[in-house]
Amino acid sequence: MKPSIISPVERQSAVHESETVVLARRSDESRRASFEGGETAAAMKKPVCNESLVGGCLANCLALCGGIKDSGEARPDLGETTPRFTEHAVAARRIILQRGEHIAGIPIICSGWAATVTTLPNNRRQIVSLLLPGDLVSGALIFGDKLDFSVEAITDVTYHSYDRAEFRAAMSANPNLFETILKAWTEENLQVVQLAVGLGQCTAEERVGRLVMRLMERLALRSMVTDHSFHFPLRQWHIAEITGLTPVHVNRVINVLRREGLINIRNRAITIQDPAALRRICNM
Repeated sequence: MKPSIISPVERQSAVHESETVVLARRSDESRRASFEGGETAAAMKKPVCNESLVGGCLANCLALCGGIKDSGEARPDLGETTPRFTEHAVAARRIILQRGEHIAGIPIICSGWAATVTTLPNNRRQIVSLLLPGDLVSGALIFGDKLDFSVEAITDVTYHSYDRAEFRAAMSANPNLFETILKAWTEENLQVVQLAVGLGQCTAEERVGRLVMRLMERLALRSMVTDHSFHFPLRQWHIAEITGLTPVHVNRVINVLRREGLINIRNRAITIQDPAALRRICNM
């Protein structure tokens, strides 16, 4: 059966509304200053590999910064120069980028999880995509300086913001980098397609199941899955905003999937106990 249509009253629980207000009000002032021109020329560093950061960024920022030990060292695979970047850290549940604001660079997630979010005038929200380590925040920022959605940190997030002109020059000079960015942009578009299919054609169980299966596939490419288990920081209201369900409905679906022995969620980690069966149930 298709999930029933959800009324705005049901969808906007008191807790959810309060969390929306908190997120809307929390703006990282230091982040905003850097994107609005607060960074000095001295702060725009040549890439220097931060050992602790690269250890957490398993995708190595699309190979743009991993392995660089010396600010004067060239990357033969990227050309004679590598785009400069600034490094930023944002606490969980803070806004990383606001819809419509000027964005000076091209951000790439190095560690943590983030979400792209669209908010309606009545404060109803839709999470459009999830950003994982190594993900380009949006391909649109390669050619423009504004987004039609906001970006919020789900966990603590570290990201690099690359100089746009130098980034584009590196793409033009290096076919490998161009191909990598094209694949990232394709992944971004695929998430939107998957969202449309889920909202338009899938049952509640299929929506939640497809979400966790797709996350496992993406995290496996980053070597972040062990025995079908992976870190799962999403709360039920995150899942609700991705799938178009209510938190109460999400809770019921998760309990059903647990009882059927398909998934197990404990201590912010999820194990897909029968991937083949879950894939069949989700029509994947």
